[in-house]
Amino acid sequence: MAEAEHGGNIVKQLHQLHIELAGYENQLERGPMRINATDNLITKRQAAVDAEREKLTDFKKTVDAKNLQLKSNEAKILELRGKLNAATSNREFDIIKSQIEADEMANSVLEDEILECLDKVDQGQVAVGDLEKEVDLAEAQKEKLAGEVAAEKPGLEENVARLQGEIKEATKPLPSEVMEHYIRVVKSFGPDAMSSVSSRICQSCYIEISPQMNVELNSGKFVICRQCARILYQDEE
Repeated sequence: MAEAEHGGNIVKQLHQLHIELAGYENQLERGPMRINATDNLITKRQAAVDAEREKLTDFKKTVDAKNLQLKSNEAKILELRGKLNAATSNREFDIIKSQIEADEMANSVLEDEILECLDKVDQGQVAVGDLEKEVDLAEAQKEKLAGEVAAEKPGLEENVARLQGEIKEATKPLPSEVMEHYIRVVKSFGPDAMSSVSSRICQSCYIEISPQMNVELNSGKFVICRQCARILYQDEE
């Protein structure tokens, strides 16, 4: 543990600077992440639109197919009515009449099915319209968000650069062996590379430091927690 003037104050200052820097860096990272989240929402909503459109297309195809079948049945009934009028025996008449009745019953069912499908087409068109509005809303939100992120970015980058400079300046008094450890723990723990000590308890790992380490902290030496490797500073009590 190397000695330096006001070591605890230097570590505390570095801790505060790293916390502030992490805040700005997180804001810079969150901007694109929020835009990506909006992109994902747009993709999800567009997929819902496409799925609803596919269902709508299927219903329309079903209506067309049933209408075609209905017309075919009507033509068949018309043909059977001609045969009915030309029937030469009661048996032939009854057979043709039964066929006509069966086809008319089938047409009645078809008409009901067509009406049901038309209702589904109407519902599908409304659903597609509603879903398209949701896509438009999400795209508008993305455009607004992208503008906000772009407007905030220069200020955030300026603060990041400023704090990086302040951190570089604040590390100058660190002894070489402490500096090497500082670089390692910052790489591993980021702003949590430093920790305060309160009532001899490291506030990172909550392990009590030795009386000797506490004395060294109070005397301004650089002290490293033996449990969690954080660089320590005395909390103001």
